[in-house]
Amino acid sequence: MRKIPFVLALAVAAASMTSSASAQGVDRKGIYGDIGVNYTMGLNAGVITGESGAGISQSADVAGFTAAIGYGLKNNMWRLGIQGDMYKQSDVFGFGGVDATVTMITLAATYYPSEKNHFWARLNLGYAQDKLSGGGAESGTSTGFGGGFGVGYDWMLGKGSFALTPYLNYLGQFSGGDFGGDFTGAKARSSVMQIGVTIGYKH
Repeated sequence: MRKIPFVLALAVAAASMTSSASAQGVDRKGIYGDIGVNYTMGLNAGVITGESGAGISQSADVAGFTAAIGYGLKNNMWRLGIQGDMYKQSDVFGFGGVDATVTMITLAATYYPSEKNHFWARLNLGYAQDKLSGGGAESGTSTGFGGGFGVGYDWMLGKGSFALTPYLNYLGQFSGGDFGGDFTGAKARSSVMQIGVTIGYKH
């Protein structure tokens, strides 16, 4: 499993080095979508407990999934869309078989420095949900605000309708309500650093 982040890191570097070789502009206007996987380094399923705000957390490297749909603006330098990310961590906090599932649905604003530049930077802001379940316990859910930022590179395939995109991204949960159920009194504060790749299509 440790080879995965290394291979993905090489993909990011290789794609970035091709930016100077790509001289033609890309038509980003219109509807686009992508789907992909990532290696989540240190998924931190953080929980704030009690009135004192004492925290417990557990980090792990897990696989994650991402998907997005949106629209490219006429200036060819901005894309606005909705992005979804999901990760699952097993046996958290020594609760005996309890799993944490983190889901984030965010608005994503992606900026390209120019029409001819395939490198981009992205800002995310939206909804975050942490769910604890399993282990014979009554499940609980903590929801709140989340967001993050990332960078990537669109490696164009064929005539330009498809792109292979390696990326590096951070997502964090800024706030979270009480889990409820058997986890009443605890609130979520999860965060992830991910390196991954997506396959995208522009109509």
